[in-house]
Amino acid sequence: MKKSAYADSPCIKICKINTSNGFCEGCLRTVDEIAVWSTLNDQQKQKVYLDIGDRKKSLESSSLNPVRID
Repeated sequence: MKKSAYADSPCIKICKINTSNGFCEGCLRTVDEIAVWSTLNDQQKQKVYLDIGDRKKSLESSSLNPVRID
């Protein structure tokens, strides 16, 4: 069986929710996204990955919400 392109979690083992923006400081997911990750289908996981990319760009350009981005 072929492995899904989105099967792997974006978790990088830095698990701390930033209280000012609600995103995990490691993977930039919300608590809800983390909680349901294993139940999402490929299309839903792809959307989360796209949202993470948008969040990363937004946070990088914002001086109000510094975040560690590896």
